[in-house]
Amino acid sequence: MNYLKKMISAIQSGLRTGSLVYLLALLLSIQKSPLSHGNIISVLVMSGLAGLLTLIFEASDRVPFPILRFLHFIGTAGLAAGMMVYNGWGDLVFSWSFGLSFVLIYLFVWLLVYVDSALKTRKINDALAKRRKNKANTL
Repeated sequence: MNYLKKMISAIQSGLRTGSLVYLLALLLSIQKSPLSHGNIISVLVMSGLAGLLTLIFEASDRVPFPILRFLHFIGTAGLAAGMMVYNGWGDLVFSWSFGLSFVLIYLFVWLLVYVDSALKTRKINDALAKRRKNKANTL
């Protein structure tokens, strides 16, 4: 059951990230075609699957992190390409603009993940330091 919770959490995280990226793409007029239900559904499916794909990082004790990151990059690129083909944008998949946009978006998302992780780590460390200080004061 614990693994099911991890999967649901990963899907939710992917949906949050994918939704943000798609809304930013719409805001910046990156998508030139009219918005459709199919676009939205395909982005949600791709985002959820990309979230599931992050579970490969659970293998970081057996596989070096750079290899896992490369596999995640390739898997996410494949999901994005599949979404583009589904939406009728398949001719753009092998264009330099798609490749550049994908790499920039991927790096942007990793930056957000890094900052989020650093903030959470700082918050946990501050709470632990406060707990140690309170424990020391009570002794």
